Amino acid sequence: MGRGADDRLDLAMLLDAPDGRWAVKVSRPHEDPTVVDLQTRAMVYASAHAPADVRLSRVRSDRAGRRQSEPDVGAGPHPRVLRAIEYLPDAPIGDPTDPRGVLTSARLARIGTVCAEVADSLKGFTHPAEERPIVWDLQRLSVAAGLLELVADAALARQIERSVAEFERFALPRPATLSRQVLHDDLTRFNVLANPTDPGVVTGVIDFGDTVRTARALDLAVAVGSMLDGDGRGWELAGPMIASRSLVHPLTDDELAVVAVAAPGGLALRALMQAHAASVSPDRGRYLASHAPALAATLRRVLDIPVAARAEDLRHARDTAVACG
Repeated sequence: MGRGADDRLDLAMLLDAPDGRWAVKVSRPHEDPTVVDLQTRAMVYASAHAPADVRLSRVRSDRAGRRQSEPDVGAGPHPRVLRAIEYLPDAPIGDPTDPRGVLTSARLARIGTVCAEVADSLKGFTHPAEERPIVWDLQRLSVAAGLLELVADAALARQIERSVAEFERFALPRPATLSRQVLHDDLTRFNVLANPTDPGVVTGVIDFGDTVRTARALDLAVAVGSMLDGDGRGWELAGPMIASRSLVHPLTDDELAVVAVAAPGGLALRALMQAHAASVSPDRGRYLASHAPALAATLRRVLDIPVAARAEDLRHARDTAVACG
């Protein structure tokens, strides 16, 4: 299975070619080809506009210049779509026991910068499927909260309720003040690739499967939230990301107020999706749970910090970074 594409696609093979290694993927029978087209076009567009030091997967064209085709591989509600997507060699930073997974200040700062650069690489991109509803979309957290009854852990369920209430009170009233565009929206520890020997080097970003039009603050919150349970430090991991992001894009007070509640909201959404996955497929549920073994404790520690204090922490990180240049 190659990195650089959505690993949930069910048919895949890895091919070596003179111009690199490629993951040949065939979409699932119930996956809308329009959505696959969005992902493909977003990867192509972002790769063409990203800085040279941010490596994104290329999509290989066939002899006719097509980046995807529809092979005859059986019946289903939708045609299957075949793509060849570049395999990026380094591993994600998701495993804290791996040297790549150590969240040093330098690495966190670089992730904050990369988050801004990937967002910039998608400026101006549009697609008919960009506003489709997807379950992992943080702006739909209130909808996902309907899955709360599936959460078996009572302590975790209480923290999810707290987080959703915060999100609805402090984030939902602000959409008119937030900058929006099509964004990657899944720049998590499991989609960021890093150099194992240099703590400040991020070598690539993978998985455009959740690409959607959303607020830039929510895209950033997904990235920040994913880091919060990377080790025991919790909320303090947010500061270096906000500081570096602010040097690329100055963040408004409204945006920081949203990140302060939406970052833990991302953890709550992940817990809800884990519970839903476990109800459908225990194996899938266990796989997602392995990404966040201490989710309830991390969420509680973050939520125990008052919202105003979290927002002030982020403003301080921004203002200090901007003042120091």
